[in-house]
Amino acid sequence: MLEISRDHPEYGYRRTAVELAEMGYPINRKMVARLHNYWDLSLMRRAKRPKKSGVRVLLQKAGALINLAASLRK
Repeated sequence: MLEISRDHPEYGYRRTAVELAEMGYPINRKMVARLHNYWDLSLMRRAKRPKKSGVRVLLQKAGALINLAASLRK
């Protein structure tokens, strides 16, 4: 199971159970789910960062020009 999780971190217990069955280890999906929780294998999945919004991109490009209060003090 650890090898499958390292090769495919996106796999949950269902896909892992199928992989184990194809490898010749017929194991119940409930047991695979319990082992996933016990070994914290579900934490191996990686969440993608959300795409930056258009507003955030514009604010970052504007940089120091975005601070209108600083230009009023001069």
